[in-house]
Amino acid sequence: MKIISKNMIWAGIFIFVVIVCIFFILFASESSKTAVIYSHSEVIKRIDDLYPDEVERTVVETENGYNKIAWYNGEIWVEESDCKNQTCVHFGKLSSSNLSIICAPHELVITLEDSENHTDTVT
Repeated sequence: MKIISKNMIWAGIFIFVVIVCIFFILFASESSKTAVIYSHSEVIKRIDDLYPDEVERTVVETENGYNKIAWYNGEIWVEESDCKNQTCVHFGKLSSSNLSIICAPHELVITLEDSENHTDTVT
């Protein structure tokens, strides 16, 4: 049986610490997102807690119809809408700030942004 050298033990500890740090950085940055819901290019709701204990919902009603929006586990999505094309419903769950959910018939946009960045990105 070979004896493990002290250098191998320190290398193993170093690799473990690096993996834990990378894991923490990746998942900590996702939890700092804020969902912003726009209607007619105006902010109508900000959702700071995308990690509630259970699925939360809100209904956005416009003169053109309604959208039922749900969020849970760092994701937000349109659960139900009365628009004809249902593109917003079929989009699925949004978890990245690179994309937006858009319901063109209702002039509704849902985006994710960094919690520290509260600038209006829709003009």
